[in-house]
Amino acid sequence: MAAVPSATHQRGKLAAIEGTVPELIDPPPSCRFNGRCPYAVEICRTVDPADIDLGEGHQVACFIYETGLDPDVRPTRERRTQ
Repeated sequence: MAAVPSATHQRGKLAAIEGTVPELIDPPPSCRFNGRCPYAVEICRTVDPADIDLGEGHQVACFIYETGLDPDVRPTRERRTQ
């Protein structure tokens, strides 16, 4: 979301996702952003995240939003791994 332009961003100062785009044809089970996400942990590299309904027509597929996961396994926005 940091890459979406707004009135408060300086021109030419938008955020970008580091790394390369993953293989899109027959990808392995994993989060497609695991190699590029600063919050990725081991589960992101080995399991597809489920779609989670956030309401009002919004969905997310990220283990940060998986409430049933063990806290030691689940990524958080406070724990940056890369």
